[in-house]
Amino acid sequence: MVERWLSPEILKWQTESDSGWQVQDDLRSRSYEILAHAEQVLGQPTSELALVDVITSLRRAIDRRLRALNTLYSFRDIPIRDKPRDLLLLLESLGIIRSHMLQKLIDIRNPVEHEDVAPPDHEACKVFAEFTWYFLKSTDRMLREVTSSFVLNPAGDDEKYYGLGIEYVRKITGSHA
Repeated sequence: MVERWLSPEILKWQTESDSGWQVQDDLRSRSYEILAHAEQVLGQPTSELALVDVITSLRRAIDRRLRALNTLYSFRDIPIRDKPRDLLLLLESLGIIRSHMLQKLIDIRNPVEHEDVAPPDHEACKVFAEFTWYFLKSTDRMLREVTSSFVLNPAGDDEKYYGLGIEYVRKITGSHA
């Protein structure tokens, strides 16, 4: 196989999905079930331990979604030169997520879970729950249909004299395909 490198500038071009395949609903639904549990806990008078449960549940919902996305798309295998090694930063560089709030949740969850540090207050946990909901909603489409080919066109090029069509084939194991 011959390696070809393209300018990262093409990642700013307009993208149009060309073809893909449907994904089973269970990859999306479990994260929402975990989020619903956290929201149920938040809907009642909460203790410090209940808020610990909320924070760990929210992180688990997001982690499950990130793992599902990475299983389907193998982001680390995408041949981009000098790409970030960290999955969150890689997804951010691809324009899929913004990692700031997610990193905040991770930074809070780790000491809460592993060092017995007090969790954020009830209101802050509600903010993280809302962030989790938005995160899941914004990545749902990627778990409904996996794009197997797409076209990139330069932004603002009304004549579209040129563009780039990309098709990739990836063998998926298990029940995700």
